[in-house]
Amino acid sequence: MAGALAPILVCVTPNLGQTYSALPIQIMSTTIGASFAYSAVISCGKTQYAIVGFAAVLGIPCFYLMLLRPTLSVFGLLTLLSFSNYVCITFANSTNPLFDSDLTYLYKVVAVAAIALTFSLVFSLLLYPTLARQVLREKIHEIFREMSVYYRKILLTSVNAEVSVNIEDVGVLETRNSILAKLAALQPLMEFTVVEPRMEGPFQYAKYEELIDRIYRLLDRLECMRVSAGEQVVDPD
Repeated sequence: MAGALAPILVCVTPNLGQTYSALPIQIMSTTIGASFAYSAVISCGKTQYAIVGFAAVLGIPCFYLMLLRPTLSVFGLLTLLSFSNYVCITFANSTNPLFDSDLTYLYKVVAVAAIALTFSLVFSLLLYPTLARQVLREKIHEIFREMSVYYRKILLTSVNAEVSVNIEDVGVLETRNSILAKLAALQPLMEFTVVEPRMEGPFQYAKYEELIDRIYRLLDRLECMRVSAGEQVVDPD
């Protein structure tokens, strides 16, 4: 069961859409890594230097994938983990007569990963279903609430200031940066929501994308209001 931990940790994700997205990556990375390790062990036996050579051949493209996209980064990392697990466990049990043959152990690695992925899917779908679209709506609600706070902070620093207005007020800037960070986190949630199974029809991606674009525009208008106030105190009358 040593190979089941990584699939479970990666696939039991905060929402169902993310779990669906991780399933093919898990299956492919585990199969490719373990199969490549099996080929290395069969071809080289106990020659450590040759095994290191196989690891380098596999590691170069995997490290290159890690630099491209976060999804491919997970794929490359899990492929290398699957390779190292197979090689290490095989070498550790090379003198154990009760240990499985190389091919049988390869089958077991893939089977254990498949069982772990099935458990992750059942867990996310039935036992603890957290839908990405629900998380997306909650995050948008948080952004609107924080934009209201941002608007009030702008008014307080512009109207209630005693002498002059500090347009670089730390509290105001932290609120703005928090809103920008939450807006940036919406795009992955949108992608996860698209792949989720839905009974009522496909996810309305275009409408949510337009809503997010309007939120960016509203934030830009609030930022223009903050900067245009200058350093003069606004008279509330």
